[in-house]
Amino acid sequence: MTAVSPARLMRFLALLILLGTVGVARAQSGPTGSGESAGKDAQAARWVISTSLYTRHFHPSPDHNNQQRLIGLERIRDDGWLAGLAHFHNSFDQPSTLAFIGRRWDSTERLPGAYLKVVGGLLHGYKGEYRDKIPFNRSGIAPVVIPSVGWQIGRGSLEMVLFGNSGVMWTVGYAIR
Repeated sequence: MTAVSPARLMRFLALLILLGTVGVARAQSGPTGSGESAGKDAQAARWVISTSLYTRHFHPSPDHNNQQRLIGLERIRDDGWLAGLAHFHNSFDQPSTLAFIGRRWDSTERLPGAYLKVVGGLLHGYKGEYRDKIPFNRSGIAPVVIPSVGWQIGRGSLEMVLFGNSGVMWTVGYAIR
């Protein structure tokens, strides 16, 4: 019998949680009409499943991992407040988890679909020689603030996420009601 790596087990558990959440969200949301406007879609309460597409470090190093393999789940309320959980591989390919709360501000009619989001939370996963690569990581858990800008089209979204002065990551998401 082969041993299962902790990272593979975490991805499997995250997938199970996401699949279970999809069923709960559908059961709670009820039927939706096909005539909803893009503005109404943007302001309705929903779950969003997301994954990373591309990462770019501002000061690349051979140690850097640009394949974060992020899988995230967040609940956005109709007033823009949100909470979520994300599992990914950090810049040094270490499995990491972020639990966060935040706020999303949808644009006005000038830029339909555009939004700004800021989240704050606790990050776990920077260990060993990379422990000091994020501030305040003395106990293995560090506070973070992460801004992003995004574009929502229907249930899909694309975000550009800034992680400190280290780099930027593009993510794609899908909203489930």
